[in-house]
Order: sequence, then C-alpha cells, then structure tokens
Amino acid sequence: MVLKEIAKLDTAGATKFDIAQTPTHFRLRLLYPDRDEYQVKERYKWFLIDKQTMLPVEMINHFLMGGKKQSEHFKVSDLKVNGSARPYNY
Repeated sequence: MVLKEIAKLDTAGATKFDIAQTPTHFRLRLLYPDRDEYQVKERYKWFLIDKQTMLPVEMINHFLMGGKKQSEHFKVSDLKVNGSARPYNY
C-alpha cells in the first residue's frame, strides 16, 4: 500500500514545523490552523523519516473535532527500495 502522504509530503497550509532527529531518523511535525467552521482544532501531521532512504516510515494524522480526539496512525513495516540507497548527509 502506498500512502498519499508518503508519495507527496504536502506542506501547503502548514503554519509551523517542528524538526528533531535521532541517530537513524528525522522527526517532522507539521502544525495546521484550526478550522472553526468545522469545530476542528489542534491539527497536526507527524512523520518519522528514515535517514538511509529519506522516506517516511511512520505517520500520524491528529486533530480534535467537537472536543473528541481523532487520530490515524500508519506504520510502514516492509519497505522495499529499488537499487541501493545512499545515506543523505546534511
């Protein structure tokens, strides 16, 4: 299964970015504005990006709607990449 968020990491509309890293992964959180007309608050998407492949391997989509927490959690467990991946060095 290919997640659309993995195929295209869309940052349009994000108001803030939080970035952190571990020895093997980058952590990226995109925060989005509240949508008062739909009672949607505290919106964010959180990605765990593998440093070797530079591909997201985990994603959480979170928001509150009408005061109730809603969350989608996707985790890639069997990632296959064509050819050898070279590490990306910042």
